[in-house]
Amino acid sequence: MTHQPFSADFAIVDQPASAAQLTVARIQFIESFARLEGTIARIIAQHDPLFDLRAPFGNKLKALGLIKSPPLTKKAFDRFAKVGTEIATLAKIRNDLVHGLMSVVTHDSTVKAAFHNAADMAIDLPQFTMLSLDDFEVGHKKLRHVANELKQLANPPSPPRPLPVATDGP
Repeated sequence: MTHQPFSADFAIVDQPASAAQLTVARIQFIESFARLEGTIARIIAQHDPLFDLRAPFGNKLKALGLIKSPPLTKKAFDRFAKVGTEIATLAKIRNDLVHGLMSVVTHDSTVKAAFHNAADMAIDLPQFTMLSLDDFEVGHKKLRHVANELKQLANPPSPPRPLPVATDGP
């Protein structure tokens, strides 16, 4: 999804409808990422009330991976430890969406949003993150899936209550 284009690689286009759709997709992606971060912060707060929840996202991922307290299962611990690696690409994309300027371009015959991160602009690095509407949808679904999975692991269902013992008569 990251691309270092040549000037002839893509052309900036004036397509207001596409720009509006891509802008909405950008917002939805950022919102999905915020929901995931909120889920992670909630889990950390339950297990480490002294953790500074205003810490950067990377610190939250590290703290999540260190949780080892009951009643969580080994499956939950293992999953928490792997989340950072799994969403590393999505975190990079999120940074470019939040800190980048968006241009609507045509690339490989598809209208896409091209994001030039402010840090890359500062050093004249011609690197863009380019996303189509389908790319946004895939990222949005992945973030929602991970957030829901973490919620379920952090809040395992209680075992069913035993049924009252039946008696045979008075």
